[in-house]
Amino acid sequence: MSSTASPTDGARWTSRYGIPLAALVLAVVALVIGQEIIAMVLAGVAVVAIVADRLIRLGGSSQIDRDEERSARETLREEGHWPGEPPPSGAGTPPDVTQPTPHRD
Repeated sequence: MSSTASPTDGARWTSRYGIPLAALVLAVVALVIGQEIIAMVLAGVAVVAIVADRLIRLGGSSQIDRDEERSARETLREEGHWPGEPPPSGAGTPPDVTQPTPHRD
C-alpha cells in the first residue's frame, strides 16, 4: 500500500475481491475432498459477493450522474444555457425555465 492510499483501500479490496476469491478457493478445496454441496454453496457465495459489489458500484455511479445533471440544470436556470454551450446570441435575460409554458389549444 502506498503512502497516498486511503485507509479504506485495503478493506475495499478485501470486500471486492478477497471474499469472493476466498470463497472460490474454499469451494475448490471442498470439491477436492468430496463435499459437492458445500462447494456449490461456497461458489454461490462468491457469485453473490461479486454481483452485490457490482450493484453497489453501479448505484454510486448513477448518483454521481444525477448530481451532474442537477448542476447542469442549475446552470441552465441561472445562465440560460447548458454548461459547455455558448450563451444564446443577443440574449439579455435568460428565459425563465422554472415555469412551464402554458399549453393553448
